[in-house]
Amino acid sequence: MLTFALSLYAFTAPAPVSTDELAPVSITVQPGIAGTTTTLRTHGGPVAPAQRLLAVALTPTPLQIPDWFPLDQLQPQSTGSLLVVSVEQSVTIWIPNTWLGSTLYVRAIVQDDTLSGGAVASPIEAITFVPFPDLTFTPTGPGQNLTNGITVELTDPAAVARWREPLTFGIPVAEAEGLLDLDSLELVDASGLPFPAAFSVATRWGNVGDTAAAVQWLHVKTNVDLAAGASRELSVRRRPGAPFDLVIPQVSLTQIDDRMVIETGMARFEVDLAAFDLFRQVHVDRNMNGAFEMEERMVAPHADRGAWITDDFGVSYGTRHGQSTVEIEEHSPAFTRLAFHSEHRAAPGTGGIGRD
Repeated sequence: MLTFALSLYAFTAPAPVSTDELAPVSITVQPGIAGTTTTLRTHGGPVAPAQRLLAVALTPTPLQIPDWFPLDQLQPQSTGSLLVVSVEQSVTIWIPNTWLGSTLYVRAIVQDDTLSGGAVASPIEAITFVPFPDLTFTPTGPGQNLTNGITVELTDPAAVARWREPLTFGIPVAEAEGLLDLDSLELVDASGLPFPAAFSVATRWGNVGDTAAAVQWLHVKTNVDLAAGASRELSVRRRPGAPFDLVIPQVSLTQIDDRMVIETGMARFEVDLAAFDLFRQVHVDRNMNGAFEMEERMVAPHADRGAWITDDFGVSYGTRHGQSTVEIEEHSPAFTRLAFHSEHRAAPGTGGIGRD
């Protein structure tokens, strides 16, 4: 004989959780800097809610959401005044430099059936985007010399990773060093790896215009990679032997007929001096194979490119229609600065005043 035992249990829906029993919903912003990515992270509420939403607006008014409709009915949307996106716990967005000084208003909303009222929201947070902070420089100690190296420590103060970050710093040089020949110097990291660098005289022991006087303050220009929040030491020293081949890409500058070519290792820029249109071609070595291939071309030649102005008679004047000249203001393994001089000219046969 078979006997069946049947047990019955009563199930009830969980009682709504009071928001007082949960960590309050809040938002943290890191780093809030124009010209880089910013992460908005939500905190609080149930561990695994039905939905987390992030509402963003240019003014705080659209974020007064409970005054317009219930929080538990809010869904992802994009209107002229309000952007609402569904997030896991955070979202990362690119903040262009044009947003410097601008303010965004954000609010986090957590929806779940276990919540009293079905949803809970954070206070409205205002985010004003600040300039990209410079690296900080700290001398590592007194009594240093150019034989063993004069060292500075670079630190990222904003938890933002740097890649080929341009920087300029100065170091004092004792009169006893008798530094006259800047070509004898090199910039190295803690392991002795040389960096591309440009050296220039800031002041001398005596008249700054007296090239026979020893250097007192030296300016150093270079670029570095630095992990977010990290520090790195760089030293200026007299080169102990023959120059090393730099493993870090250097900036090269070549003129081929009427074209100026600048290569940085990762990018190649071509300027046409005969028909100036800023950059005739730009390539970026995206696959990092050391070659600039056709599919890596970001800017291609085009007849309509360049700087143009139009007069009251509808005649257009462009920089493409006149010869340009270039002035090399600075060139080193680390930096190149060029000044281009051109004129706006009307195309042949179009009339006008000829040039600006």
